[in-house]
Amino acid sequence: MRIRLLLTLSGLSLGGEAANPLVLTLSREHALTVTIESDKDTTACTAELEYQPTAKNESAFAALAAGQLPDRHLPRDRWPRELDFIAEDGTFELKYAIPMFVMPQGFRDAMGTIVGELRWAADTAVGALRWRTRTVGPLRPFSSRGAEWSLNGTTWHPLPASTSLEIQGHDRLFLRAGTAAEIQALLDAGEHEPLAHELLREALNLGSSNPRSALLIGVAALEVGIKQYIASCVPEAKWLAEEAPSPPVVPMLKTYLPTLTSPAGETTSPPDKAHHDALVVGVGLRNKLTHVGQDVTRERVFKTLRAIRDVLWQLDAARGHRWAEAFAYPSLDEDLEEGARRI
Repeated sequence: MRIRLLLTLSGLSLGGEAANPLVLTLSREHALTVTIESDKDTTACTAELEYQPTAKNESAFAALAAGQLPDRHLPRDRWPRELDFIAEDGTFELKYAIPMFVMPQGFRDAMGTIVGELRWAADTAVGALRWRTRTVGPLRPFSSRGAEWSLNGTTWHPLPASTSLEIQGHDRLFLRAGTAAEIQALLDAGEHEPLAHELLREALNLGSSNPRSALLIGVAALEVGIKQYIASCVPEAKWLAEEAPSPPVVPMLKTYLPTLTSPAGETTSPPDKAHHDALVVGVGLRNKLTHVGQDVTRERVFKTLRAIRDVLWQLDAARGHRWAEAFAYPSLDEDLEEGARRI
């Protein structure tokens, strides 16, 4: 079977007929083909590969082709939102794209890897084209038109998609009177949003469009948060904490920070295994990126950023802001539910 990623390319178009379309081939885990083609109005970029699914995933694709949710899909009572186009028996019209969160975990993992490889191919091919032709433009010049799959290369179906990382939602907050009073108390005490959180917000906003910059800024946010926490716990070490180069942050979280007592009389705990492992990998990727260059996936970046945000909330709680304890992610692989919230 074949899977392809459909993108629109901005800041570049091809003229004439000699190399329009331009077809480029690459190789990673699979043999990949990237086709760039311009018409009068737009430039399209399609990255495609041939894929041999496992037996379970082949069965899942067969179910999708028949308009039926596959076995082992996420139970309906665990869906984060209702999908009216899917009937109670799991059937749906083929014109609809199924959200990726509904699919079995094994399918989600495999397609995340495949789509990541297709994105890499598009990034690499267009990067080589722009480099060779002295073409400037946006760092991430793509907008997505979705991904498709085909059993025969002729009839194409929409691939289940995850859009939560690509779309910024609008939060509607219903504040309790006590929460409003807490916000006012923070302002009255001269407490503003910590710089570490500001940096992390910037990293989260860059996560989809520029994952490498997001990783650099995200780890910087963790370093700043740790330094500022140390300065609050040990005022006489403030200069050293804020001015000296950052020591290894994960060992500090594990062995040093738990020995400190905050002005609120609280302490922190070492990160659990999931957070520890995510931070070790994320910081390691940041180090490679700053020294030799390193390609990073959006999924890995967001997992690292979620772990960092959990750490920052833990430090906030230790400083006396107990409300921060409720903000931990239920899983480093998924975001907190946004939208209409009562706080």
